Amino acid sequence: MVVSGTVNSATITKASGAVKYELRRLNYVSKNGFGGNMYEKDMRPSQTESIEGVILLQVLPGEKLRVEKFPGKTAAQVSGFTSAVQIYKR
Repeated sequence: MVVSGTVNSATITKASGAVKYELRRLNYVSKNGFGGNMYEKDMRPSQTESIEGVILLQVLPGEKLRVEKFPGKTAAQVSGFTSAVQIYKR
């Protein structure tokens, strides 16, 4: 999975609050437009159209990061963290 669009995660700070990113699958597409999961000469990465899920992030005090994955959901379907949230130390 890859984050949809172009993202600079270095810009997320405590002041940003919770930040949602939609996730897509990554395929490889040849010059003639054919895609697949196998790499061949002159292929380039391309994100699929469908949203596969969401990742929700929040920078916390004390160099900690709150993270939760929501497979099969879109950003509009995610309103906040649940009891499944994970806390990571940076």
